[in-house]
Amino acid sequence: MENDFELLACCVYGGFFLAFLIWLKFYRPYFFKKYGVSRWSGFKKKTDNQILKETAQKFLAEGTFNTAENLFTPLLKTMGDDLKVRLGLAESLYGQAMLRGLRKNLQKKAGALEQYQWVLDYYLRERHFHEATTLYRRLLGPYSADEIGIKFKALIRVAAETLGTVVVHAESDRVERVTKLHDEFNAFESAGKFLQAQAVLEDILKFEDIVNLEPSFLSRAGEVCLQAKRLTSAEKLFESVAKRGDAAQTARALEVLAQFWLETPKQIHLTVLYKGTKWRLATLDEFPKWVELGEKLGA
Repeated sequence: MENDFELLACCVYGGFFLAFLIWLKFYRPYFFKKYGVSRWSGFKKKTDNQILKETAQKFLAEGTFNTAENLFTPLLKTMGDDLKVRLGLAESLYGQAMLRGLRKNLQKKAGALEQYQWVLDYYLRERHFHEATTLYRRLLGPYSADEIGIKFKALIRVAAETLGTVVVHAESDRVERVTKLHDEFNAFESAGKFLQAQAVLEDILKFEDIVNLEPSFLSRAGEVCLQAKRLTSAEKLFESVAKRGDAAQTARALEVLAQFWLETPKQIHLTVLYKGTKWRLATLDEFPKWVELGEKLGA
């Protein structure tokens, strides 16, 4: 009887083992394919080029530009169509060219531009217009439009128009464009078309920094943002006015900021800002709301 039980157990286990072997042979590939699972996908070995690229990117992120260049350069032979390789090499070269404390390396700067041009050409060819215009705008600081290339100047203009934006290629173009934008802003503001005025304001701030704009314009722009319900932009504009405006502009700016910041963590900053205006302007006590705000802040 005991032998019969052992024989039965052997047959059962043998049957399970045979079934498992059949599954391994015939059904396992179908199972993984059906459920989109690759059992060994997590164990694929990285290629030498992948390891080299990742190492180069690590050195680039750390600002070790010379080492990054030496790693990216040989990758051009086998991975010349890889955008990250091209951009990585460009940033490595440009980083060395403009490194503070060292004499500017014009050869490295030119080498960086050559890689940037390849990327620009790729973006435009593949109709990646947003990426193309973003990169072109960034290059216009260290390089002139003529250095980047006349063909790119024309192609980028078309790409920007497709996106509904404008790319300024020279200082004279910039001045003309900004003047037109201010005229548009004034017209929309006067007509009470605050959403349109606020949209134009966004374009103005692409060309001009807030710190360079007159407090009188910033005050008007802040009021437009309030009307257009762009509250974050209004805060930023009125904060700048509170630091540089005349007495009336400053009092109004603090009144608006108090609506946002009182009884919030930013009240501390509001108090500091308020005290600074007291020291800067002697006539603010003529404005009742400014005096009232000081009492609330205990300043």
